[in-house]
Amino acid sequence: MQNVPELAHKTLLPLCSPMSGAIQTAEHRRSARAIEAHLEKGESVVYLTLGDPTIYSTFSYLQHLLEADGYTVEIVSGVPSFCAAAARLHLPLAQWDEQLHILPALHITQAELAYPGNCVLMKSASHMKDVKSLLRRSGRTVRAVEHCSCPEEKVYYDLEEIPDDAGYFSLVIAREPEE
Repeated sequence: MQNVPELAHKTLLPLCSPMSGAIQTAEHRRSARAIEAHLEKGESVVYLTLGDPTIYSTFSYLQHLLEADGYTVEIVSGVPSFCAAAARLHLPLAQWDEQLHILPALHITQAELAYPGNCVLMKSASHMKDVKSLLRRSGRTVRAVEHCSCPEEKVYYDLEEIPDDAGYFSLVIAREPEE
């Protein structure tokens, strides 16, 4: 709440968002029902998320459920985490004719790291040790930000600085090797 002090005067609805298979689907449905209960009372509901709600966000699952149940959902764009991280690092994501690839790090491969252009690796934290190993072999210039724009933010300017146990909100920017 420290990033949005106005929330202190709002009703907060805690929603569970597990990241694992069968439990995840049931919790999304449970969360949608909890939101719908407030909507049925004529209340407005905001699902506040870090980053942009259209990029790897739990919100998208709830959006589909709410819309399927006949509710109108309005989306307000946020600043994508990779844009915020690039700005924090003073690092262009793409220049002139460079390509930019936004990839989930969960199953990243050496072949994907060979794509021309620059790569943003999202959801890197739980696999950081493996991700770092692949990045070492890629020859890319690597930077990372953990908890971008939050009080506990940490910035890493070198691959070896990034801890293997980096926090959940960790994002890696891997620039194409210069020739």
